[in-house]
Amino acid sequence: MTKGNDSQYEPKEGKTDPWGIRFPPWLITYSDLITLLLTFFILLMSMADLDPVRFTEASNSLKGAFGIRPHPPGSEVMIPVFPAPSSEPDPYQSSLIRNLQRSLTREFEDLEGGFGDIHTITIGSDTLLVRMNESLLFSKGSDALQKTVHPVLDKIADSVRDHPIEVRIEGHADEINPESSRYKNSWELSTARAVSVLRYFVSHRLIATERLSAVGYGAEHPLIEDPSDSDSQLNRRVDIILKANFASGTTPAKEQRSAIPL
Repeated sequence: MTKGNDSQYEPKEGKTDPWGIRFPPWLITYSDLITLLLTFFILLMSMADLDPVRFTEASNSLKGAFGIRPHPPGSEVMIPVFPAPSSEPDPYQSSLIRNLQRSLTREFEDLEGGFGDIHTITIGSDTLLVRMNESLLFSKGSDALQKTVHPVLDKIADSVRDHPIEVRIEGHADEINPESSRYKNSWELSTARAVSVLRYFVSHRLIATERLSAVGYGAEHPLIEDPSDSDSQLNRRVDIILKANFASGTTPAKEQRSAIPL
């Protein structure tokens, strides 16, 4: 016995439904649609890691099948570009470097014999460069430190010892005559001079060794290209790079930011 219009889905006389289940005709179309949608999303997932241009071409093909006007392949490929995180300068590092520059400049000028010709240059917000010419540190062609420069190196060490500052010593030279020096080239001389300054800090226990590094650049970074005889001495120099680094630190974190010199 059936109710309503269900009688139209009764099997015809003489025919039986092997499963004993009756389905309305619209359910066949509905099941086909669901199967197509499932296939569509499986296709999208399978192409998730493909090239964006190929993905767009496949998408346009599907749009055409549904009667949507496709765009030219590759015309709407958009690859997201995420901006690099902006790094704001640390105000504590900036303050430390500024105060360190003022302090060293004043101390160099007050040293007996006058060392006001030493240059202090800030690089960015966390680095101070102390530049000294060859005549202040060494005799020509030598890597032996002159005793007159010891007070200068002592002042530098005293200023950075209690603060989170890394010290990098860079030696620079110009092309040398091998006959006038025991070094074969400017690379060896510049490196030996940088190491001589480092050795002074270490031997007098002025700065911890883990905070020190030395490198020689030879004649590869001149201040003056094709200098005259009077200007060539400007290229023969030692640069001491003082870089603030609160991440490494030489004192506990709570003390680092309260120990900025005035």
